[in-house]
Formats: sequence, C-alpha cells, structure tokens
Amino acid sequence: MYKISILVISRTSVLLNELLNSILHASKIDKSYIEILCSWNGSNQDYLSIQKNIYPNFDIQIIEPYHFASNMNLLISRAKGEYILLVNDDVLLDPGSIDKAIEFFETSSEVGLLGGNLRDRRGTLMHCGLLFNIFHLPYHFLEGLVNHDNEIVFSKNYKISAVTGALMLTKTEIIKDLRFNPKYKICGEDIELCLDIREKFNLSIFYTYGFSGIHESETTRKITEDQNSSLKDKFLISTRYLRFILRSSIDNLIDEYKFNKMILYAYSENNIDLSVKSRNYKWNMMFWIFIYYLKILILLRKALRMFFLPY
Repeated sequence: MYKISILVISRTSVLLNELLNSILHASKIDKSYIEILCSWNGSNQDYLSIQKNIYPNFDIQIIEPYHFASNMNLLISRAKGEYILLVNDDVLLDPGSIDKAIEFFETSSEVGLLGGNLRDRRGTLMHCGLLFNIFHLPYHFLEGLVNHDNEIVFSKNYKISAVTGALMLTKTEIIKDLRFNPKYKICGEDIELCLDIREKFNLSIFYTYGFSGIHESETTRKITEDQNSSLKDKFLISTRYLRFILRSSIDNLIDEYKFNKMILYAYSENNIDLSVKSRNYKWNMMFWIFIYYLKILILLRKALRMFFLPY
C-alpha cells in the first residue's frame, strides 16, 4: 500500500510537468510509496511531452471528455494510498507542504479533509477556505484582499465550511464510500464533498497554512471551454447547503455560525477594506444578515429538538 495517492486531471503537459516537479520538493516520502494517477484529457501530441519517468508509480489514464467529477471519481476508485491528495495541474506545491499536511492530519482525530493556502505569483491570497452567503452560495473569503502571509491566515489552523478541490487531502478510508456528485457541470462538486464528509462522518474540514502553493486559477480556465459557472451548478450547491443546515447535526450549524463570526471579527480587527472591488465583495457586505439568519436557524433547531423532534 502506498503512503499517498496523488490525483490530478490535466490536458496540458507544461502545467502537469511543473506540478510533478513541485511534488518532488513537497514531500520527503520515498518515491516508491507515492502513487500518482492522472486523468489525461489533452491531445496525443502533447501527451508525448509528459515527463513520465519522474515517479516510478505514475499512471496516466486516457479519459475523454473532460468532466471533473467523473474523471476524479474514476481515479479515486483506483487509488491505493493511505492518503489521497487531489490537486489541480496548475498548482505549484511549496517545499514540504505535503509532509506538513499529513503531519497535521495525523495529529487530530477531528479532521475529515484538509485544505490549504493558495496564492498567485504576486503573493496575493487566492484561497484559505470557503464560506456560504445568504443565498446558500459558496465563495472564497479574503480572495484578492490580502497577501498570503497576512496575520489572519499566517501560521493558522482552523475549521471552515469547505475548501477548494484545487488542493485537498483526505484519507482513503474516509472518501472510499463517497464520490463527487457527477451532476455538476463546471464547479461545486468539491464543496458538496466537504459537506458530505461533515454530515456523514461528523468530521471537520480544516485549513492549515503549511499546506500551500501557487495557484493561477485562471490558467486552466483560459484554455478550457465552457468554464463559466452554470445556473444548474449554482442551484445544486445552494440546495445542498440548504439541506445541510436544515438536516445536519446542530453542531454543524453552530460551526457555520462560528465560522462567519470568526471571519467578521478578523475583518474588523485587521481593518480589511470591504469596499475593495473583488468577486466576493457583495457577499462580504451581507455578512451580518447571514449571521443573524444562522442564529435564528440555531434557535429554531434547538426549539424543535426540545419540543418536537429528537435530533
């Protein structure tokens, strides 16, 4: 059995080769205990440029057409590692980042899935976790608002609603009975997986700073067709989150309230300018509405549990 299975979907040899080389420095685990499974969706000609000899256990599956959930589900079913790392081909992992993630995972029994700190090449923070807004839609909080080493996220570990599928670590024993929802066309299946793990296993999604890298998220989108979030995807994830906050344990609902209070406090204490134009701007301004919404739901759930329903 391998220590870790690294799963990646790619259609561009340049990006894939850069990722493979970054993995060399991201872990000190012996290569013989690392399995890399790749779903290749690119051209036959570009396939010839892949550096296939970097790792002895590097297996490329030729899968067409590209569909993140379906492609990744096939790779998960074939993975043989104790841990499973899901990573985008446009991510460059920082030295030691895989080892730090595994170390964190092994020190806490609460962890169900782990996400990390992603930045662009200028050092601007791109991802440190996801929250939901009043419309039950997810967003990357702090995206584009601070540097990746800002004190809000620097050297921090915290629970969060969800993390991006661009960089995820979990255990095979956790994910073996779960799969990405193939109904999503473009995005949202990674976030739903986080909710599934929290609801089914009562485990937490964590962010840890040491699990990090560079992610130019627009790189893949520019060369991949139809990379605009569909209305169907938004409907799927919003209804899934609504089911989560209504049907999941009340502890999970309380956690949602705490996550949002934590971030609101961080914005206030660190003088984050919410007037900065960014993709999550409109959701930031509605924080307080969502917090009270969650608080009301908690009170209602507690009342139902006390007087009517045993959950």
